[in-house]
Amino acid sequence: MIVYVTTLVRYRSHGWLYKIDYARKIILERRKIASDGVQAKHGGPHGLSWLGDLLVTGTYSDIRFYDPALEEQGRFTSPLLSGVHGLSVNEDRIWVSSCNNENVICFDRKGKVLEVFALRENKELAKYFGLPCTSAELDRGDLDYPDQPFHVNHVQEVGAQLLICLHKQGCIWDLRAGRPVATGVGGSIHDAQRTSGGYLVNDTQNERLRSYDEDGCLRAEASVNPYPVRCALAKLTRRVGLNHKKNCKVNWLRGLAPLDDGSILVGSSPATLLTLDLGQGRIADRMQLSDDVCEAVFGILPRMSGAN
Repeated sequence: MIVYVTTLVRYRSHGWLYKIDYARKIILERRKIASDGVQAKHGGPHGLSWLGDLLVTGTYSDIRFYDPALEEQGRFTSPLLSGVHGLSVNEDRIWVSSCNNENVICFDRKGKVLEVFALRENKELAKYFGLPCTSAELDRGDLDYPDQPFHVNHVQEVGAQLLICLHKQGCIWDLRAGRPVATGVGGSIHDAQRTSGGYLVNDTQNERLRSYDEDGCLRAEASVNPYPVRCALAKLTRRVGLNHKKNCKVNWLRGLAPLDDGSILVGSSPATLLTLDLGQGRIADRMQLSDDVCEAVFGILPRMSGAN
């Protein structure tokens, strides 16, 4: 099975796009991707999806296209993009979350803006979380509110639903319906994807993958921790101040891709790809791409039919 993977590198303005043969555990191609002119805290490509036969990813402030051989085939930027994070494609519609200004934007393949949701001024979101609901209120210095309360880690359009997973708010929100579709699903959600009959949720903070039904009720969950000893040591060194990379977490759970056989690909750090058998609650397979704890898997995309 061919799998494409994006990784970010903390404290660097670059990351990597990989093409791997997962069955043989071979890296076939690797391309360095930098955020041009920006020293991003989490540099490199964020998100990964197919647009026809092209791979689509985003850096800090632009959207880029690559062929299956990892050759760049174009890019576009927009004043609305600042801190690109989540990315998905529905037919010819490219959905992007722009975290620094808390916008969710839909583009066509040429970069034309089709829809924009300004989350800071979304009254339903603000009311639900008890937060100020206008830019003027948010800009006042005497208010106590979380930094970037609507930091969107992933966005997905499915039918009439437009789903976002909010980083620290513990829910999946439907922007079109103006309500949550599942709540209390995690402490720090990275990916939340609509699947047949429910939702899959990547809970980064608790290092767990969870499956929920249509009503948001938990069906199954599994711990995703391939490095229990290394994680324990990393937490200890951070606590006593011995690790200069104190913010680079071992097993920084990121990325999510369901497979046809019912298993799920997830990502970790140092950059590692894992196959999770959710029914058995176990890790069935793995491939480590890097030893650098600052490099973490972000986007995961199995090969589409006909891709090279």
